[in-house]
Amino acid sequence: MARAVQQIEYVSDDSAEPHVDTRHIAEIQNLERFIQLHADGPRAVDTDVLDARARHARLTGESGDSRGAAALCQRLGQDCARLLGPDHHRVFEAYREASRWKEGTG
Repeated sequence: MARAVQQIEYVSDDSAEPHVDTRHIAEIQNLERFIQLHADGPRAVDTDVLDARARHARLTGESGDSRGAAALCQRLGQDCARLLGPDHHRVFEAYREASRWKEGTG
């Protein structure tokens, strides 16, 4: 994901400014490595792993990829529902954020 954000800069006809904010690339890459190490193992429900996934989604959206952010939040919500139960507050938070990113208001 971070590589895609780094490589893609969309420029509108009326502006020379990129629509992709590349300031978060290094942090996104660090989060991706951390998540890959822990998200599928016994630490998958640890607070630091869930927080990293939520931050990764938020930074993805803030970098200009609201659809990617929505998808990451949706997956986080599904995983939280499966691992923590459908009534857990993390499920609600993840789906709420997915909805916000889908609307493009992140």
